Amino acid sequence: MKELTRITFDPNVMGGKPCIRSLRVTVGTIVGLVAEGYSNADILKSYPYLEEPDIREALSYAAWRAEEIEVPLKASDDALGCETSDRYEYLPCLGWGLRTSGMAGGPLVNCRKPTGA
Repeated sequence: MKELTRITFDPNVMGGKPCIRSLRVTVGTIVGLVAEGYSNADILKSYPYLEEPDIREALSYAAWRAEEIEVPLKASDDALGCETSDRYEYLPCLGWGLRTSGMAGGPLVNCRKPTGA
């Protein structure tokens, strides 16, 4: 999967859900509109600040998340340099991160890459 440059995560924007370019439009909103049959032109008319590549990247991200499996990493919290949690993973668009919500799709806190990972 290519690097995602238009999908952002910010705990202060839409509760940390994946958004388009830090705007208050979530990936889920775009996927839902496409699922309901709205065309890209319809979506861009409703959200004039979005661009065609935003829609494509939202769909790419959603497809990647649907295929993702979570595998526990064997690394201590100290090695990662993060707060205590067992929800670490690597995302191509963000790098190593810690799921602060404890749920798949939750916001990430940047961490150092684990040793040996």
